[in-house]
Amino acid sequence: MFCGVSACETGRLAPFRFKVDGIGRWPFIEFAKQLAGYLGRSGGLSAFRTDELESLQKVYQRLKFLDPALLEAACAQAQPAASGTQQRSIAEIVFLLQRLHDERKT
Repeated sequence: MFCGVSACETGRLAPFRFKVDGIGRWPFIEFAKQLAGYLGRSGGLSAFRTDELESLQKVYQRLKFLDPALLEAACAQAQPAASGTQQRSIAEIVFLLQRLHDERKT
């Protein structure tokens, strides 16, 4: 059985579907929300500019084994920004996600 938040509530298909039993793919919306949190941004999806969301969507489509543990590992390995703040860059996290994803795949 497939279900998304809006699908459960309205009976229509959601743009990002996942299996209710947890075997399906991690929803893009949850990926973006969790990444926003790791970056110290509030607001979930609204924390990103349009171009950032488009880039994240491409990354999400490419990384088939993406899950919360992989994102957490990438964010933990990312270095603080050069300005001395605790924030990491999206580019660095994406690079680490790709590397960790490739390691997991092999």
